[in-house]
Amino acid sequence: MISINSDKNSANLHDGARHLTPEGVLHSAEVAVDAARNFTNDSLDKAGLAVRDARANLSASTEQLADKAQVLARKGIDAASRTSAKAQKAVNEYATATTRYVSDQPVKSVLIAAAVGAAVAALVLVLSSRDQ
Repeated sequence: MISINSDKNSANLHDGARHLTPEGVLHSAEVAVDAARNFTNDSLDKAGLAVRDARANLSASTEQLADKAQVLARKGIDAASRTSAKAQKAVNEYATATTRYVSDQPVKSVLIAAAVGAAVAALVLVLSSRDQ
């Protein structure tokens, strides 16, 4: 049993020694360099594909976020427009009611306006005397 293994080891050593010629070593080095080059190229190809996939996913995500932002902005603008329209309507209703009150009761309206004017003037006088 030992002799069989010895014969195999001897044959392997003989084959290995045969490849230790300068041409054999050069050939082995070329094979190793080619294998390393192929491995590197495959790795770079895989990395390139991964980067392209990541860019595509990022681009799609960015477009989705931009679309959502536009929808939200549009909703905000619509809500502001509706609120503005409601405020405009309320101001118009108050203006109409005030005009009707003044035309229905002109003396009372003048007295109210005079009282408000006097109150504002008194407030201005009080505030201006505080500053001095």
